[in-house]
Amino acid sequence: MRSSEILRVVSIALLFTIAGVHAEVVTETTIGSGYQGNLFGDSSALGAAYGFGGLALNYYPSGSVRITADGMYTYYNTYEDLSNLIGNLSVTVIPTAETSPFSLTLSGGATTRKFGTVYSLYDQSGASAAADIGYRLSSRIRLLSSAAYAYTDYTESEYGTHSGPEFSAGVNLTIGAANSFAITGVYANRSYEQPALSTQGQGASANTNSENTETFDMSGYTFRFSRPLGSRTGLSLSFGQRMLHINNDFAAYGYTIDYLSPWSDLWEGTIAFGNIKHFFPKQVIAELGFSYVDKSFVDVIETDGEATETYWQNSRDDKQTAVSLAISRAISLDKNKMIKPTVSVSYRRNESTAEYYDYDDIQASLTLNITL
Repeated sequence: MRSSEILRVVSIALLFTIAGVHAEVVTETTIGSGYQGNLFGDSSALGAAYGFGGLALNYYPSGSVRITADGMYTYYNTYEDLSNLIGNLSVTVIPTAETSPFSLTLSGGATTRKFGTVYSLYDQSGASAAADIGYRLSSRIRLLSSAAYAYTDYTESEYGTHSGPEFSAGVNLTIGAANSFAITGVYANRSYEQPALSTQGQGASANTNSENTETFDMSGYTFRFSRPLGSRTGLSLSFGQRMLHINNDFAAYGYTIDYLSPWSDLWEGTIAFGNIKHFFPKQVIAELGFSYVDKSFVDVIETDGEATETYWQNSRDDKQTAVSLAISRAISLDKNKMIKPTVSVSYRRNESTAEYYDYDDIQASLTLNITL
């Protein structure tokens, strides 16, 4: 589904949503601004101020169905073509009763993202569908599973489109008064469209101007622990491992902007993160987050500027630490109406075997969310 088609679907959904005012409609408006010191996640350390604004309409035709149409525009003052518009349309259905030990959530949606001319290579459209299934064995044991399929099309690029299913299963345990443990295993299969290359010796390759589909598997697990620390504070800790199952000579066709690349998700390694949340009086909430990620990426093929020649980039391993702090206050206006300002600041440090990706980044933002 192309981005124009998705935008048309979103527009039709918005018309039906507005027309259906007799049902419950919740409107959320988000505006804000901030500064990011390292936009592209590399040693160039190029930063910019940005502003953003968005609108979300949540339509509830019944107590078990929610239809959401939303859009968000982000503007960068220094790199205007990096400014982008995101549109989403989603449907969530929960056909099971709250009292039932069995739970089922069905969801599906479509999304589009469009940049300016310089970064149009990263324009995307996509669709997804998912089913989440749970079963409560007792008040302390709950089984969880999910199945999902996602498709992402890079609409202005010949390569990068990818799709595939993902499955997960796990168990949630409560031990003692309030110690919660969750163990989840994940398996995913991905197929990527990328150029077919012919080896020319000494690490060089040539583009054969034909398309090749590469398919591989991903697997992993996550362990999470959470518990309250007193009456107003909560702690959450997570640890996970991720594995890629690919041929040793597999390489991805690289784009230059790391975090927007279709292949940015092709890594294996370890991730650990935690969160401390404290509730102050007058509905003030503070959240302190921290994380550590050790990633080993697949090799990337970069063009050397000639018509056909390319070269193989050395393997890249990153170790990234990050810390963040967010403070918010919910101000109630009326029933289901609220204004919530949030101030956040974060810092991350990335160390890489590819020196170009050694960098520091500081980000600060102010966000105002209005629910009516």
